[in-house]
Amino acid sequence: MNELTLKVGTQIRNLRKKHGLTQEQLAFEANMHPAQIGHIERGVQSPTIDTLEKIINALGVTIQEFFNLDNVELKNENALNLFLNTLSQDELNDISTILLILEKWKNKK
Repeated sequence: MNELTLKVGTQIRNLRKKHGLTQEQLAFEANMHPAQIGHIERGVQSPTIDTLEKIINALGVTIQEFFNLDNVELKNENALNLFLNTLSQDELNDISTILLILEKWKNKK
């Protein structure tokens, strides 16, 4: 079993429990066998894209919520803001100049 399979299974288990569902209830909602839910949650079995979609729909969450994409973007934005706040005005001006040069270079392609 690989790390991604384990993370997906753990996320399914966490969301299932958060919604107060048993494996059997989630399996029923996703039109799956309860044993398959257990295998996926433990990382024994990797879900197909279709199976993952059924589970996500049965959990009543979006793909973004399932993969915490909003949190990833927010963490990156917060980290960038923290970094930028440590820079002097001269350093910020240098970064701005570099970005303008890169934008011009990109537009020439």
